[in-house]
Amino acid sequence: MAKRKCIDADAPSRKDPFLRDYLHWLVVNIPGSHVRNGDELAPYMGPRPPPGSGPHRYYILLYKQRRPISSKKMRSRANFETHKFASRNDLGAPVAGNYFKVWSYISKIC
Repeated sequence: MAKRKCIDADAPSRKDPFLRDYLHWLVVNIPGSHVRNGDELAPYMGPRPPPGSGPHRYYILLYKQRRPISSKKMRSRANFETHKFASRNDLGAPVAGNYFKVWSYISKIC
């Protein structure tokens, strides 16, 4: 079983990340490599950095689960405490991960 999540480490901006670790996706109890069969506690929400907030770092982390995690939906996405969630659920360190950066873009009409 596995757990997968995506967070924004720079919400709402890199200069003032008071919503740090904004949760964009959380799936737990993934059987093998079948993400679609896991329990989605926070549905995927694509990146949307506010205009002028600079680059945002998004992390996708994969943890190996030792036991099932309660499939209770998340009430809040802001200030998701990754280390506390991992500790409470006996997850240990991530086994895989990746990240990407996103900037806001406002197109100008000529």
